Amino acid sequence: MYDTSNFYFMYFEILSQFYFSLILIALICFVEILINFNKTFYLKFFLLLISISILFLNASLLYCLKNGYNRWIIELPKTIIALSGVNIIFFLLFQQRKTKILFITFFIFLLHILIIYLLTNIIKIDVSINKMNEFEFFKRCLKYIVIIIILIFFIRQKDFIKRKLNEQNVYHLKIINWCNSFVFIISIHLAFVTVLIFLPKSFSNFESIEMNFLICMIILFRPIFLNKNDFTLSLSNTFNKNFGGIILKEKFKIEFFEKMYFIKKTASIEDFSEQINFNKEILNEYILIEYGLNFIDLINKSRIDFFIQTIHHKKFKNLTIDALAEQVGFGSRPSLYRSFKKFHGGTPTDLIKSLS
Repeated sequence: MYDTSNFYFMYFEILSQFYFSLILIALICFVEILINFNKTFYLKFFLLLISISILFLNASLLYCLKNGYNRWIIELPKTIIALSGVNIIFFLLFQQRKTKILFITFFIFLLHILIIYLLTNIIKIDVSINKMNEFEFFKRCLKYIVIIIILIFFIRQKDFIKRKLNEQNVYHLKIINWCNSFVFIISIHLAFVTVLIFLPKSFSNFESIEMNFLICMIILFRPIFLNKNDFTLSLSNTFNKNFGGIILKEKFKIEFFEKMYFIKKTASIEDFSEQINFNKEILNEYILIEYGLNFIDLINKSRIDFFIQTIHHKKFKNLTIDALAEQVGFGSRPSLYRSFKKFHGGTPTDLIKSLS
């Protein structure tokens, strides 16, 4: 006869591992946003709120595995995550804070608190196992309908954003793609819930795990330019594919890489923007969106790439490290070593020895 106690022990162990993993992932999201996200504060606040809510939710689920279900610590974080997502969508849509939406979502949050209070303290509901089993299928179907409504809302907002923004603008296109990812995760979640409706109740715990993981991935793989740039400039029409984008891309490629501007000792964003006759702020925006680096990091990374190419040529094999550093644009050996460790790992000396 099958030992059900072993099955449930394994089941709770697996859930515990998933919850703990999500706590770590949410913590990584929180720290990453805290460190890398400088602008805009409104977006940063809600991204941090989502991260900390996911962390708290999974810590609560881990707690409830051993101590029983607690409506307050399970349901409120879910509401915060959903309402924060709505505020982010509307911010992307209107490119500014919408006070009306902020008040509406806050009111919904307070209303949810009131409902939980009524359910736990005023209205006495029979939550026996038999009663729960009777209504379980109905509850899942109701949840399914709610998710469909949320999906329709996000699709409508995504389409509105697509119509409002200019797909010829690289920044706009990345925002549109990021909004598409919101719709994608809700669609995946809807499919997941569809399957769960016809599975035993015990599998419903994996619904939260799947959704939280996807949300964390959306946060971690957000458009890089949102981290450090003025949102108004990023979403302006100054960098369109059919105008400034192509011109800047071609100029940048020729001057920076083909003519090897990066080996210039006095390289700077001011000097380079004058050389290619392009606005410094737009140039900074372009480098960040195209390469995911600031100008100085791109200079040093390009020098390291050139250094690695250089040491493979026989005519340079007798040069000292200092001479090689000079050859690729670094002013000193320590500068070479710092950048090499950052963009490659290890030391230049170890790499040269391995080649010989």
